Amino acid sequence: MWLAGRFFRATMWVPGAAGTARAGGVPRVDRRDASIRRARRPAARERAGNHREEPMIHCLLHDPNDSVAVVVVEGVKAGMMLTGLILDEDREIPVPCVQDIPLGHKVALKDMAEGDTVIKYGVDIGRVVRSIRAGEHAHVHNIRTKRW
Repeated sequence: MWLAGRFFRATMWVPGAAGTARAGGVPRVDRRDASIRRARRPAARERAGNHREEPMIHCLLHDPNDSVAVVVVEGVKAGMMLTGLILDEDREIPVPCVQDIPLGHKVALKDMAEGDTVIKYGVDIGRVVRSIRAGEHAHVHNIRTKRW
């Protein structure tokens, strides 16, 4: 056991890396040797010189008339400026966030009063039971279905 543990800590098999050629052409390499680590290769578009920094998309909506957007990343905190993507138009919009919002929950895009209809993905999903300000967490605590 001691010998096997010592062997695996000291060496690893890396195809194509520098080292002594062994049977089958696979070199034996000491993984503590930092000189053999490969640098990250730039993506094809970076190599071509047309790299463009794209902002992270935090929330999605289908229709520009939606009143809520769905958060698609973890770690959305109060005070953040989110980037929303309108899928039907392939356009980004800024969305200020005033409350922490979990992954998969909704963020309000506009102020909604009690009784207003909530539109998500261009579809009526319910009514507001407690007023919601733009950027607040919109979920079952302030939205109810109209079915019952």
